[in-house]
Amino acid sequence: MSYRGASKAYSVPQITLETKVKEARQKKLSSEAAAVKMLGRYKTVFSEAQVKEFVQHLIHLEERLFGVTLSDLRTLAFQLAGKKQHSACL
Repeated sequence: MSYRGASKAYSVPQITLETKVKEARQKKLSSEAAAVKMLGRYKTVFSEAQVKEFVQHLIHLEERLFGVTLSDLRTLAFQLAGKKQHSACL
C-alpha cells in the first residue's frame, strides 16, 4: 500500500507514516515491533504483570481497610520502580 493510500485509509498524516517507516527501517524493527503504540515519548516502567501484581496488592490493602491515598499510591509506585532499577543494575 502506498503512503498516500494508507494515509487516507487510516486518517494519519502521510509525513507521519513516512517518518515511522524510515525509523523502523533504520532500527531494523519487525512490523510488529514497529506498530507498538507509546503514550508520548516516555517508555513504561512496569510490565503488564507488574502492574497487575501492584493492583492486586492495592486491592488487598483496601480489603484489609488500609486507607490508601493517592499520595500513598505514588510513594509505593516510586519505591517499586526504585527497587526494580536497583535490581537491574546488579
